[in-house]
Amino acid sequence: MPFRHTHYPPDTLSMMYRVLDECVAIAFEGQPTPDPNTLQGIRNRFATVILGAVARGELDPEALKQIVLNDFRGVS
Repeated sequence: MPFRHTHYPPDTLSMMYRVLDECVAIAFEGQPTPDPNTLQGIRNRFATVILGAVARGELDPEALKQIVLNDFRGVS
């Protein structure tokens, strides 16, 4: 796992989790909640995108949400 030895301050971790939860809610807004395995797969994918963006220096929550949702929608 490429992020295994990466450490973030508590406020950054809190923001990353908040962005993750908000992106999951947005992605499935108005749809039935997917089965647990699908949901976990989506959360893992979103978390990987968030971690990669933060590792590149992106710390703006709104920008992170846009990056995650663009990835989810297949937008470059």
